[in-house]
Amino acid sequence: MSDNVKTIKNNGKTWCSIQEAAEILGVSYQTVRRRIMSGDLEVRREGRRYFIKLSDVEKLVEQMENVSKQSKIDQIISMEVELKLANERIKALQEQIEILKEQHAEQISTLRERIKELEADKGFLLEQLREKDRIIKELMPRALPRPKTGGGWLRRLFKRTKEEKTEDQRA
Repeated sequence: MSDNVKTIKNNGKTWCSIQEAAEILGVSYQTVRRRIMSGDLEVRREGRRYFIKLSDVEKLVEQMENVSKQSKIDQIISMEVELKLANERIKALQEQIEILKEQHAEQISTLRERIKELEADKGFLLEQLREKDRIIKELMPRALPRPKTGGGWLRRLFKRTKEEKTEDQRA
């Protein structure tokens, strides 16, 4: 109990004000009034002021401390249970990771083998393609005649005179 708490002696009992009780308990003035109304604290009126039996306040402090201690013990137990469950979950997840690594290792090796096969096929197909290109270049001149550069009969057919060109430009 703090030294600055003012007490009044009456019939061998020690009393304190509502505000002082609130400070001792670490609660608000209104909370102390609610405790008075519920009968948890014995009160005495002196003029317009109310005084609370200090031993009741001390008992309430002890109860609050016991509840706080029990609450902390419950919290610790709860946290230990949660920690145990979390550790079990972590262990299960690690086992799953190992299983997945093994499965993926098999799949990766299979895929690497398939890549090697496809690269071999690619090399073979590129060689075939080069051979076909060489054959096409070799046979092309024989299959298609060379175009004539002189213009030939088609040009002569549609040949326009210089006079026709100038007339078209004027129109």
